[in-house]
Amino acid sequence: MAEKEGARVVVRSASTFASIRCGLKPLALDAAGMPGSGRLLVVCGSHTEASSRQLEQLERHTGEKPIVLPTKRLLAGEQAAVAEEIAARAVTRLNDGKLAIIATERVRLAEHGDLSVGALVMKALTSVVRLLAPHCDGVISKGGITSADVATSGLGADSAFVAGQLEPGISLWRLRPKPQRRIGSGEREIPYCVVPGNVGDDGTLVRLTQKYKSTGGASQ
Repeated sequence: MAEKEGARVVVRSASTFASIRCGLKPLALDAAGMPGSGRLLVVCGSHTEASSRQLEQLERHTGEKPIVLPTKRLLAGEQAAVAEEIAARAVTRLNDGKLAIIATERVRLAEHGDLSVGALVMKALTSVVRLLAPHCDGVISKGGITSADVATSGLGADSAFVAGQLEPGISLWRLRPKPQRRIGSGEREIPYCVVPGNVGDDGTLVRLTQKYKSTGGASQ
């Protein structure tokens, strides 16, 4: 109605509104192919109960314990040191076991509930991802805001191609990290899975990691 009358409208809605408005149908994907040896990074910044349960199931299934950002050390001004330490541990896991999980603390103290603290932790999280970007072939990000910041500030991407959905409400993007855009004669592309905080059941992260498959060849 508003459009017919010539009015300009700003809509705040779920992401599905855009595809419905454009007449697009969801494209279901069975797998996310990774170049290289298939080193997969899972990043969780969401604090929802669903996220914590999904992390627990992922650890139980893979035996890989999340590397947790220590909020107290970040508040003490050790952001750079923490980022380097966690990135170094994650690189070892990516090279040895092809999987590394980075997460924020699951139990948040009352004094850590301030927005400025959250911003500090997110900055540290993206700093870790920035250091890990050359060492991973695929990324799964848990949390809506987390996914946006990890893609732009962490991986340095300024554009993304939405390939489809690995599960309902869970999109697979193909990112081209800006800082490493030109390598040899091709462009490096990272399959990037966006998992909103409250989306999925307890086994979601387990299933998603299983859908990431190495395609072999060079990691461009």
